[in-house]
Amino acid sequence: MHFSKLVKKKNIVADLQGTEREGVLREMLARLRENGEMSEKDADQIFSGLMARERLGTTGIGRGIAIPHVRFDGLKDLLVAVGRSGPGVDYAAVDGGKVKVVFLVVTPAAKQDDYLAVLRYVSSIARDDYNNKLLMGAQTAKDFVEIFQDIEEND
Repeated sequence: MHFSKLVKKKNIVADLQGTEREGVLREMLARLRENGEMSEKDADQIFSGLMARERLGTTGIGRGIAIPHVRFDGLKDLLVAVGRSGPGVDYAAVDGGKVKVVFLVVTPAAKQDDYLAVLRYVSSIARDDYNNKLLMGAQTAKDFVEIFQDIEEND
């Protein structure tokens, strides 16, 4: 998988300001909206879908990582955004810790295979000790892109 090609540098928010899950999700969706990836109406519907998914169980997988995800048929292609919070976000993660890196994944239902592949990929790199350490240390959008490219080169 060429994850680095799915994540556009402009869709990486390296300095999230939100301090809780809802605020961070709204902030990341605002970035996607500002970048022309979706309309305001779509962003509102996607937010509602994300929060419905969070009520089923947190997408804060632990070790400082969250992977909020939702299917939304208003989009043509799978979208991935990455957010970073230096101090961490209260996200109700499974390990009780703060989330520092958020991978937001939104896909149309027709892209189910790609969607599942992205979720598996992100989960696997986040659970790897070395990669997790790199993700936690990333400071800029450029850092994240380089990490994703390095991981791909070493797979």
